[in-house]
Amino acid sequence: MKRLFLITIISLFILGGTSALADETPKIVGDYIDNYGGLQQISNTEWSMGSPDDPSLIFTYTSVDNKNKVIIAKNTKNSPKFSGKFSQFDWTYDKRGLLWYCQQVYDADTAKQAADRPYADTSDPCSGGCGIRTDEHPQGFPWSQLIVYPDQQ
Repeated sequence: MKRLFLITIISLFILGGTSALADETPKIVGDYIDNYGGLQQISNTEWSMGSPDDPSLIFTYTSVDNKNKVIIAKNTKNSPKFSGKFSQFDWTYDKRGLLWYCQQVYDADTAKQAADRPYADTSDPCSGGCGIRTDEHPQGFPWSQLIVYPDQQ
């Protein structure tokens, strides 16, 4: 039994599996309003978006990396097009100490694919750096600010 456990751990490390970090709790757990008026609920196990009565989007963590400020999650309750896919959430603090998040990936086929995508650019979250850069959006998109929900202040 011990040998099987050791082989599993070594395999995850060698293959770059994300399951080894799944027990870590995000340092940003809490209820927030984003700068677009949406409710963002970040728990120990999932990220929910929507309203308190209807979290229309739910993402269940497969890994949490507080050092790099990244969460990989499975889209568990989502639009039919993206249910079962995987997302990469990045977070950062700006120079003023404001908290920002970017859903850098929302449509990966596996957790590993979501984890292997580049992180969002944290240099100026209120101006850009989130998402894929295009000719139309050479700086990417602005990140979303997370504002502590009034009941938690």
